[in-house]
Amino acid sequence: ACFGFNLLNHYVGIDENSVILTDKVAAGWIGQGRFGLYFLDVLLSQSGRYAPFLWDFLSILIWAFAGVIFYVTLFSLREEQNNNNNFDFCMFVFAGYFISVPCVVGEILSFSMMNLHVSIGMALTAVSVYYAKIVLFENKFLYIVAAIFCLSGAFSIYQEFIGVYFTGIVAILLNYVFLIFFF
Repeated sequence: ACFGFNLLNHYVGIDENSVILTDKVAAGWIGQGRFGLYFLDVLLSQSGRYAPFLWDFLSILIWAFAGVIFYVTLFSLREEQNNNNNFDFCMFVFAGYFISVPCVVGEILSFSMMNLHVSIGMALTAVSVYYAKIVLFENKFLYIVAAIFCLSGAFSIYQEFIGVYFTGIVAILLNYVFLIFFF
């Protein structure tokens, strides 16, 4: 229900205006430093042509998948420590909240021409945080290459994902400290 407006009403944002007004799609995205958007346009479509309902629907699914990855990453330490059976219910609540926060999702997914790209970037950020957790707690340092690769891809799509990444790392560390001192 929270995505009904976005699925049925398409409009163009300010970032998309600069791409539409350029002679070549590459000049618009690359000029903004978003070479990942250009790469995904080449990979997913013909000349950056937008597929309205399909991209909107896929972006919601990918965004929800990113929420599941974030939940598993952030709270798996707690569930292993407590051996609690509330994992499935808590994941359902967290993922439902993650995909329906209006101030975040409503803004991100309203960029109709690039919402699929942004959702892919969020999924890459979630995977990068997951790999960073493996490096921090399991000392498997080879995963740092995968984390950097995923984070670079997310950064090339939308630079604000760096803040999401660092927030995820801080949340993992706070969760770990909370487990040490309170459980």
